[in-house]
Amino acid sequence: MENDGNLKTKQQKKDLRALVDGKMDDYGVTKKTVYSVLGLLGCLFLVIVLSITGANFDPAVFLTWDYWVMLIIDYAIAIFSMITGRQMGDDMNRNSPEKQYRRELRNYSIQYKRIEDGRMEAHFPTWLGIRRDKKRVDKIHDILKDWHIFQFEVLDLDVSELGNLKNPYKKEWKGTPYYEKYLHEELNPDTNEKETVSRTYFKTMSKDQIEVIKAILEGKITVSDVSSSYFLNALKGMSTDEWERAAKAEKKKSTFLTSGYMYRLISMFALSIVLNGIAPSPYGSSASTIWLNIARRVFVMVMSTTWGIYLGMKVVDMDCVFLCFKTLILTEYANDVDSGEFKFKTEEEIAKEQYERKRAEDKKAAEAVVPLKAEPLRLSETPSSVIIPERR
Repeated sequence: MENDGNLKTKQQKKDLRALVDGKMDDYGVTKKTVYSVLGLLGCLFLVIVLSITGANFDPAVFLTWDYWVMLIIDYAIAIFSMITGRQMGDDMNRNSPEKQYRRELRNYSIQYKRIEDGRMEAHFPTWLGIRRDKKRVDKIHDILKDWHIFQFEVLDLDVSELGNLKNPYKKEWKGTPYYEKYLHEELNPDTNEKETVSRTYFKTMSKDQIEVIKAILEGKITVSDVSSSYFLNALKGMSTDEWERAAKAEKKKSTFLTSGYMYRLISMFALSIVLNGIAPSPYGSSASTIWLNIARRVFVMVMSTTWGIYLGMKVVDMDCVFLCFKTLILTEYANDVDSGEFKFKTEEEIAKEQYERKRAEDKKAAEAVVPLKAEPLRLSETPSSVIIPERR
């Protein structure tokens, strides 16, 4: 019965929460709106107290020891509240089952299990390398298109030939590795008959276009390397290009946290300097001073906590984007394996090949050894050192 009561209570709380969330959605209100309202209430509380106490800014307080002590206390409250608020925002966004991060984590787990069950982990780095090469090719094609170069055959030219592109150029591929690639039938205008040739015609390129092609052929266009372990660990690593963002995920997150803290703490420091310079009128009134100190510290605590919550939410949003990208990559890999587009040998097949290769090498080595045959000793070939006893 007690368990039934607990279940009923939990269900009631869940229903109430759903009701509240539903009402919030009806009015277009999110939790960020609620936290903003809390911050405004803190501001309102400070304004009311300042109005009641008749507080004014007194520059003379900057020369007192009490001012700097109070400033340090307020700033310590701000730092503590911001760190705590950041953890609160992180926990609320990361651990709530209804939030996007948890949904993405479930999607990631499904795809990871799919790869694990298919024993595909060992070959993921190879596939990732192939995808990286394809991405580099796509990037190069995009650059060429930006420069209005749509003949991607220029990528098969040698750097020494690029000067020929200043004028219309005919490239004969005979004697090059690309002979078979460009082999085709072409109508000979002289004989009016088709003949098999391997050539490509290039139109005139500008100086800037030739420089772009040269940079590409010299390998100056690269794609960042992303470790396979980054994608195989949901919690690791938490530009507009997701691949490039993934390559710098750890650094980007650390930079964001550092800049987020610094910006907010500097802002709060400036506010604290101003707030601590406000004194009640008449100056020194004991009750007014107490209320003013309470209002100031409550305001600092509420604002710092709110900013910290926002910072924590933003960090989880970043992690959610990276996690979604990981899921996408694992899904593409599993789909390529299942469709047969990417084929690999199992560990046992590789081991069997190694075994057969070693066996063949050992057999070949054994056949290369020719055994020596012993010949009978002849008297004419008897060494002089051998003494034959006389017959008596």
